[in-house]
Amino acid sequence: MTRHIVTTWSRAGRFAVCDDLAISDHLAISFSVPVPLPSQPSKQTITFRKTKQVCASLLSSTLATHLATPPPNTYVDGLVEHYNTALSLSLDSLSRPSHRPCCFSSFTTLDSDQVLDLVSKAKTSSSKLDPMPTTLVKTCLPVT
Repeated sequence: MTRHIVTTWSRAGRFAVCDDLAISDHLAISFSVPVPLPSQPSKQTITFRKTKQVCASLLSSTLATHLATPPPNTYVDGLVEHYNTALSLSLDSLSRPSHRPCCFSSFTTLDSDQVLDLVSKAKTSSSKLDPMPTTLVKTCLPVT
């Protein structure tokens, strides 16, 4: 037995359904779930830093100063918290966080061709800490 599921959404609320099911051995089940749309998009505040303007040697020395104090405990959680705090304090002193309100009012879905186009046009520069470098992603793209 094979099951085929097709899920669609629409603001209209009614769907045209073929009444002649003799052309297939499948049964058609149609239902709707009313989901109210939000009346107004909510504003969010995003926080960001201009990290490209931070001097690497200055960050390194500031980070070393903050990491010179011993961590509260030597378990993994304590070490991670100590490092995150040191990094946050160092960045705060070199590049203050900026805040900007924004409104995510709508999103559009992308098809695979659009995603392929965006990835292929992306810069290939990556950080050493990047878990998925752009160059690796681009080498895995299908040949067009």
